[in-house]
Amino acid sequence: MGGTVRYPRKAQGLIALAIAAIALAIFATSASAATTRAEYVAQVDPICSTELAATKRTFGGVAGDLRNGRFKQAASKFRRTTRVFKKGVAGVAAIPPPATDAALLSQWVQMLRDQIPPAKRVANLLGHNARPGRINNALAHLFRLSDQTQFLVKDYGFTSCNEM
Repeated sequence: MGGTVRYPRKAQGLIALAIAAIALAIFATSASAATTRAEYVAQVDPICSTELAATKRTFGGVAGDLRNGRFKQAASKFRRTTRVFKKGVAGVAAIPPPATDAALLSQWVQMLRDQIPPAKRVANLLGHNARPGRINNALAHLFRLSDQTQFLVKDYGFTSCNEM
């Protein structure tokens, strides 16, 4: 039952978003505590934007790798992307939220962090040529987490961070 594993475009987009979040964290600088939502968005959105761009760079070609059965190469790109995402999340977490939104933003940052272990699992499954069903289940779990995370902050005012 060979064949290649095909991943939906939505999955590719979510992965790109995760990578972007990581890139943003890489380039994050320490900032003073934001006192308003607008100040927080102004400090955090550039981090997310940078992370999204880096994610797209590191994740490029994964769909083709998967279509052509190059699972080891796809796993390597997925691991790099996960590292970029992790750094992006750390950058976002370093920015203190406004007191009025602290609970919401703390939950959001934790939900971003919660995406890292499933992303690592997907990379490991790809690297070990796991059955497509196991890979698809792991991806579905990762995409559900990503969707829930995006939904949490969809109306917050972010431009880039709501794509993480």
